[in-house]
Amino acid sequence: MQLDEHINTYGSFLRKKYGHRVFKAGVSTGIQCPHRDESGGCIFCLPETYNDISIEHDIPPIHQLEQIIPKIKKGTKVGSNNKPSFLAYFHSGTATAGDRRVLEYKFLNALKYKEVCGLVISTRPDYIDEEILSILNNLPGDIYLELGLQSIHNKSLKFLNRGHEFSEIEKALELCDKYQVRTGVHLILGIPGEDKADLMETISYVNGKKIISEVKLHNLVVYQRTPLAGYSQEIRDMIPEFEEYIELLGITISFLRPDIVIGRLFTSNVKGNNQALNSFRYIVKNCRYGVKRDWMNRLVHYLKENNIIQGIHYEAI
Repeated sequence: MQLDEHINTYGSFLRKKYGHRVFKAGVSTGIQCPHRDESGGCIFCLPETYNDISIEHDIPPIHQLEQIIPKIKKGTKVGSNNKPSFLAYFHSGTATAGDRRVLEYKFLNALKYKEVCGLVISTRPDYIDEEILSILNNLPGDIYLELGLQSIHNKSLKFLNRGHEFSEIEKALELCDKYQVRTGVHLILGIPGEDKADLMETISYVNGKKIISEVKLHNLVVYQRTPLAGYSQEIRDMIPEFEEYIELLGITISFLRPDIVIGRLFTSNVKGNNQALNSFRYIVKNCRYGVKRDWMNRLVHYLKENNIIQGIHYEAI
């Protein structure tokens, strides 16, 4: 696909850091997202689309890893070099919510798994404070934090029902910088009500925060049983279709700081390859048929066609 020729990919980052292929193995604290419990959650959120329904989330993380890692290793050569080849990825719910002593135990428990070299911890900006960052700083192994930033614009955070404002994003990133915790952020491209100028302002903000070392880019997908699915057709029609999203990716990549690792380019919503999504008919809009490799090939073609390399216009904003 030659994607590495155009962007600073997550796979390349991991190979350079560890000297071999490293995979994420999804685990859970077993604690639900408090925002979802209290306020219905973000309008796009459907837990079934990111939780492995075959894993028991209420058991200790090390036992979750015992279930999931053999599945990942099946059919691959990962782990064959006898080196730790997995990052335990706490990605469901809000992984820094709940009793801090319990969370510390769960993080340490995951790190006990012999093939795990570190943790990736996904959370919300409003669940970051000095106590949790102090805990993360004292954990053995490599620690990577992910924050759901999505946009710097309060109008967009309100539309998405994120339950926090931009000021809480600012506060969280300042604390991450203070504790020097390696931090990544999630961004949604093409939020209804945002134009390209709004997107550029978000990119410029991310570029200016040196603590941000990774971004994950998402297209907004409308899933059944989410608040977004109940929005008017007029609003849902404002969500970019595939080709427009590719264009937004091109803009983002060309202006994004070149040292930032790009950890994701598309929301994982491959219809036809995900039995859970198929059987429940979750997707309402913006699921492109085929496999993600086809999407990547289309993106590479677009980047090549338009001479786009990550950060080529970084100095211009």
